[in-house]
Amino acid sequence: MGQSYTYKRAVTGLIGERAVNTFWLSLLTLIIVYAIAIPLGVIAGRYEGSKRDKAIQIYSYVGLSLPSFVFFLFGIWLFGYVLNWFPTTGSVALGASGVIGLLFSHLRHMILPALLAGVLGTSSIILYLRSGVIDNTSEDFVRTARSKGVPEKVVFNRHILRNSILPIAAFMGNSITGLLGGSIFVETIFSYPGWVSCSSTPLPGVTIRSLPRSRYCLGSSRY
Repeated sequence: MGQSYTYKRAVTGLIGERAVNTFWLSLLTLIIVYAIAIPLGVIAGRYEGSKRDKAIQIYSYVGLSLPSFVFFLFGIWLFGYVLNWFPTTGSVALGASGVIGLLFSHLRHMILPALLAGVLGTSSIILYLRSGVIDNTSEDFVRTARSKGVPEKVVFNRHILRNSILPIAAFMGNSITGLLGGSIFVETIFSYPGWVSCSSTPLPGVTIRSLPRSRYCLGSSRY
């Protein structure tokens, strides 16, 4: 791959580090997405027509219609500058040292972009799971179980919920590809050093006059 003129190191090692950053950021985002979407989707489907259902639907539709860059910039302003809870750029603090210190710093830098991207990515899964719960509630096997006197909690957990959750596993592939595509915006807005922002465009390498890195990015973006 050659040597980076700016970083004075092999391009493969540089890209490898960025790929690891993107992997952990995407993994944390995926965990947040399903940790939020599954409970909200189940609640909305189980209590169809209630105030909770309507509130969750409003949240979902707002998430679908809200431009991602507006939401990210608002989150940076609120949590990074007003509340000063999280750092807004980079992947690790300059003064971090030691294994524990580096891990904590990496996690702290990932929380804000992963949380914002996760919240924004829950809408479609919530609506999909809600529809599944509502559809399964009216299935014949559910009516049969209720007619036999099976407790409602058992009917919901064993029949409705189980059959509604299974399609979500297939939906995960779509979520992963969406996260990788969305990482372009996340890494750019948060100045997060990830691989996706490099492999999608050679511009980062060109603007800092790192030609071997640019050639690698151009080659990887062809496929």
